[in-house]
Amino acid sequence: MAYTWVGITIDELAKLGGTKDRIQKSYEIREYFEKALQCDPNNFLAHYCLGTWCFTVADIPDVKRKLASTHFAKPPQSTYEEALAYLRKSEELSPKAWIGNLHNLARTYRKLGDKQKAHEYCQYVLEFKDIGSEVTETKKEARDLMKKL
Repeated sequence: MAYTWVGITIDELAKLGGTKDRIQKSYEIREYFEKALQCDPNNFLAHYCLGTWCFTVADIPDVKRKLASTHFAKPPQSTYEEALAYLRKSEELSPKAWIGNLHNLARTYRKLGDKQKAHEYCQYVLEFKDIGSEVTETKKEARDLMKKL
């Protein structure tokens, strides 16, 4: 679990450093999440983090990717399919326990064109029982996503 938290910490610090730092650190972040899974293939949090990482990387528009390559460093590569595999594994290991994972599954299914699955996971987000500002914001985002389906 320690590798997972190191990856999370580096990611949060890289966000403060700007685009160049985030791109450069992104490779290291992925490595930490992968090491976490090598140590414990059933680490639902590492699957979630790696799925989120893959989604974020896959979601970089081509224009931004080209600009970053020209001015900073080559951004990493990933796909929505890869993100989906990690997010689904996280959900399998810890069903409906993590609102962020449910939301990212909805977002990933939408990007892959599966509106039915995206709607299903948005519904799970809206039915999530926990409270707090993160939950409230995630539910709002799920409602907004459902309107686009």
